[in-house]
Amino acid sequence: MAFGARKRRSGDLDIDIDLVPIMNMFLVLIPFLLMSSSFMSLKAINTSVPVSSEAAQQSVAPPKKSPVKIKAMIELNVNGISLVAEADELNPEALQKMALTLKKRGKAYPLEQLSQHLASIKQQYPLSDTVVLMPAAKVTYKDIVKAMDAARSLGQLPLFKHVVLASKAG
Repeated sequence: MAFGARKRRSGDLDIDIDLVPIMNMFLVLIPFLLMSSSFMSLKAINTSVPVSSEAAQQSVAPPKKSPVKIKAMIELNVNGISLVAEADELNPEALQKMALTLKKRGKAYPLEQLSQHLASIKQQYPLSDTVVLMPAAKVTYKDIVKAMDAARSLGQLPLFKHVVLASKAG
């Protein structure tokens, strides 16, 4: 009889398959896959999503003497940038003065002007730390990230540290 074959019954052969070459292949393949996986790096952008809950707003008691905090709402669309400020403590006229509309220049958004305007708001209301960014569907990912960076800092000057991404209602 040949090596690896035994006769059980007449006509049936019990064949042993040699698995050593396959095991050798995996012995080489597994370290190679482990070494190549270390070159893959994932990057993430820290952001948060707005939460709509009236119960959460009612359960938190507002502080008795709260300083004014501005929440800037930035709408990023294919034509340009619109900024609107919100604060319960300020009157509509004061909030209207903080509004800003910037037209897109060619393919670039005027993010430097946006950062300067946000810096002036931050200078008047230093406790403000939230910006809500509402990009249109056709705005590219690259432009959204640039707008987030423009809202977070102007050069080395930190501006609004909490950038929240939201979709436009309606």
